[in-house]
Amino acid sequence: MLTFISEIPTDKNISGVHCIPILDDGNLILTWDKDEKVLTTIGGRLNKDESLHDGLNREVMEEAGIVLQDERIPFACWYWKEFDSCRIYFLTKVKSFVECQKDLKKRGT
Repeated sequence: MLTFISEIPTDKNISGVHCIPILDDGNLILTWDKDEKVLTTIGGRLNKDESLHDGLNREVMEEAGIVLQDERIPFACWYWKEFDSCRIYFLTKVKSFVECQKDLKKRGT
C-alpha cells in the first residue's frame, strides 16, 4: 500500500529506497526498466547496515550515473504487509552526472 509521507517512518523496517531526481530546470529523471518495459523511479534494496542516504547514493550512481545533492524530501512509503517492510521514496536534486557503467542490472537507455 502506498502512503504519502512527510517524514521517515520509525515503526517499520525499511528495506528499499527510491527517488525522483529533479534537474535545475524542473525536469524529472526516470530510468527505463528493460524487463518490464516501463519508466521507473531510481533505487533499490538497501544492503545490510546501509543507511537510507548511502543506499540511495549507491543506487543512483549504479543505475543512472547521478550524484545527488544532500537535500532529500521523503514523499511516499510503499509498505508490503507480507514482508513487514517498506520502501521510501524521495524527491532529490541532481548535483552532477558521471559516466554510467555499461550493463547495469535491469536498467538501460
